[in-house]
Amino acid sequence: MKKYIIFMILLILSSCGYKMGYNSDTNYNVFVDFFNNKTAEPRLEDYFIKEFKKELIIHPNIKVVFKDQADFVISGEIKDFKKASISYSVDDRTLEYRLFVNVKVIVKDKKGKLINQKNFVWNKEYKSGYTGVKDFDIGASEAKKKEFIIVIFQDISAEIYHWFLSNDF
Repeated sequence: MKKYIIFMILLILSSCGYKMGYNSDTNYNVFVDFFNNKTAEPRLEDYFIKEFKKELIIHPNIKVVFKDQADFVISGEIKDFKKASISYSVDDRTLEYRLFVNVKVIVKDKKGKLINQKNFVWNKEYKSGYTGVKDFDIGASEAKKKEFIIVIFQDISAEIYHWFLSNDF
């Protein structure tokens, strides 16, 4: 009986034109160009490009190539980066931060014609590492911030990948 119900559901979904997401059968040659860092936070563009390329490389339908071999050129800018304190200790030290990032992505064809563009906004909370000890390690706090910047860029990169594939070029 279960097999019959599953078969009927699949039959109905396939006959009504329902489409499950994007067509991942198409292969794309992509060049990842420079992302301009419009913020005061250093090296954001380096972290983003590294994570974005890693995201693209893991998918068999995307090949990261040199510009002259590319069907599409993806570029953009890191428009905004903010770090806000969202919780405090009794001695008024920050216990938790929220990072906010806005990345504009531009997709052009190999002739330079604009195909699409979109802003991707993401935020994530992280603990500062402050424990109430007087000799709090600010370096550890900065390392934690970098770790969460990378996590945000991994999340944004996955979202960009799915957005890219969902477009009908």
